[in-house]
Amino acid sequence: LNDQPSVENARYGEARVAARLVSNIYENLGTLVKRNIFDRDLFLDTYSFIIAIAWDGLEGFVALVRATTGQQSIYENFEFIATLSKDHLAADPVTYPRGVRRLNPRVPTIAAKLLDSSSVRDVAR
Repeated sequence: LNDQPSVENARYGEARVAARLVSNIYENLGTLVKRNIFDRDLFLDTYSFIIAIAWDGLEGFVALVRATTGQQSIYENFEFIATLSKDHLAADPVTYPRGVRRLNPRVPTIAAKLLDSSSVRDVAR
């Protein structure tokens, strides 16, 4: 996976470098969670949603890197925290403390005009 993009594929090369940078960050965070340097519950409460979205966006990149290198262990700590994150969200998707009043933020009027009206109703609830 050469980071020197060809002239024809400069944008692809930039995306690949960005994907690797983000994946490396999550790989390092996964190592810290796995080694109990970070408290697992605190980490998942804070980052599970972000990690799950990041994995969904980068899963194809991870698969490609593994396929081209033949190394299934590449980004395994990222995969580890993605698995924990998805399981955490499935078990209890609402992490807001029970019994505490919600502020119920509203979509600004100008932004609502850009969204489909059914989406706005779902977000505003």
